[in-house]
Parts: sequence; C-alpha cells; structure tokens
Amino acid sequence: MTRPGDPITVRKFDIAGREMWRWPATLRQAGADTLVVVANFNAGEAEFFGLSFRRGDLLLETYHRDRWYNVFAVYDASASGFKGWYCNIARPAIWQDGEIQWVDLGLDVVVLPDRRAALLDQEEFAALDLSLEDCAAARAAADELLTHAQRGTGPFAPGSETMVDAAG
Repeated sequence: MTRPGDPITVRKFDIAGREMWRWPATLRQAGADTLVVVANFNAGEAEFFGLSFRRGDLLLETYHRDRWYNVFAVYDASASGFKGWYCNIARPAIWQDGEIQWVDLGLDVVVLPDRRAALLDQEEFAALDLSLEDCAAARAAADELLTHAQRGTGPFAPGSETMVDAAG
C-alpha cells in the first residue's frame, strides 16, 4: 500500500472495536505518518453545520499515524466545487495490507470554506467510556483543529481546498 493508485479499504470502528462502516478508496499519497486517499461518499444525504454530503461527493481523506484526527475535504459530485472539511476526532490510524483502520471518538469538527468552524457531537463524546488519556488527547486534537481553522493554517491553509485537482 505504498503506490498512488492502489485500492484501499477504509474501516471505521467504534471504541468497542465494532466496525461501523467500510468503503473503498484509492491511495493518492503516502508518507511515513500520513496517507491521503480519494473516495466517494456512499451514505445517505446529511448536513452538518452547513456542510452537506450527497451520494457521490468526492472525499479527499487524510489519515495520520501520529495525530488524533483525520480530515475529509469534501467536493460536490456534480460541480466539483469545494464544500468544506469534515474532521473526525479519532485514535491515530493504523494501516497495512491495503487497509486503513480508525477508531471514531465521537467528536467532530466541521470547517466551512470561509474557515468558520464548529465542534459537533460533544454529548456523544461525553457518553463514551474513554480513559482520561484518550479524553485529553481527543480534546487536544479538537482544539488543534479549531485553532488551525481560526488561523487558516494546517489542513485549512489557503490553497488546501484546491487539492481536488491533484486527486484527479
């Protein structure tokens, strides 16, 4: 799983280790601690803080081995326009043998193209039976993403929304 164009299966788990969802993707970039894949949204329509998801939307998904989040840049399926970022607070991803696995920790950060941001699902997060260390790491990850959104840095730096051209 180190060459662009390789097929990847993404598997999302809950904290109890139950698979919640899986989807096919294509590897775009691979680094020592980061993978970028392209996938199409394959669930029902949804909207979060003004970011809408429609079947077929293009997702440029970035996973990290050393960060407690992943970031999905969302592009409209019909017009290829950039819609925003959806960030899952999650344990660091694991990948091997053509598969990415990640554990969802409930919290989500949505960032719109104008860099307005919202922290979602705090009640869901509070209801999880997490260790103090996992809680602290998840909160720090959410704070990091919100700070990046406010400053227009990191995954939300100017120009990052044009990465769909690199995705092909």
